[in-house]
Amino acid sequence: MKIITIPLLSILIVQGSCAFERLVVGAEPIGLGNSIVAYPYSAYALYYNPANLVYHKNSKITLNYRTFYGISELIQADVSGIHWIAGVPVGWGLHHYGNELYHETQALLSSSWSFSKTTSIGIGVSFYALSITGYGESYTWGVHISVTTQIADRLYWGAMISNINQPTIGESREALPQSLDIGICYSIDQDLFLTTDIYKETRFKPDFRAGIGYRLNSIIAVRGGIEDKVETFTMGFGLKLTKFNFDYAIMVHPELNASHAISVLVDL
Repeated sequence: MKIITIPLLSILIVQGSCAFERLVVGAEPIGLGNSIVAYPYSAYALYYNPANLVYHKNSKITLNYRTFYGISELIQADVSGIHWIAGVPVGWGLHHYGNELYHETQALLSSSWSFSKTTSIGIGVSFYALSITGYGESYTWGVHISVTTQIADRLYWGAMISNINQPTIGESREALPQSLDIGICYSIDQDLFLTTDIYKETRFKPDFRAGIGYRLNSIIAVRGGIEDKVETFTMGFGLKLTKFNFDYAIMVHPELNASHAISVLVDL
């Protein structure tokens, strides 16, 4: 099926979002119910909370692929990286979502700084490009700020504000989503941790999210999560093999088909 307009609009309505909703990148975050704003060690910090980039001491590259509700024409693909430049962590990412008729492209650059042993702040800048066949192309940019603090032993608090500059796109000047994400991550021990988030877009009710991750051994990790707003639950696992990590996640919706995500991380 080449005409995807109706399925695409139905998905956006179901998720309660519009163009350029918050990026959901990586099988690890999806497996945790997309509740990782306070989780300091995710390789996808540049998307969820740039302040956490300071916790990554080595460079890495990630590749991600995601499908939506069994609609083969609608896909998401991402590539991102974390590097240290002049003593400062820098994250970059390139995101694509859509099909041959509808394209969302986002390029993201972010960094973070530590202000004390327990607190760091982050900033990110996104370049947005929207292309719809028959309607042309539009561009804009957004600014994101975030913070992470260790409030107790093995207990982290994090927050991120997206599109703080109130960007708009297109001739109709459609406002891109602004959001606030606040969460807590608690490591019960070195192998088991819990995450909770409250995510709020300006035009919608808050969404409660939670996740749990457990490392079975040095190779295998398992994950689970929930998202209250869309009534979904997620599951996933990760395999760590020397410098390579392979991750998979599935998101189960009460009415639509399941969505799948796979990721590959390479430590440089």
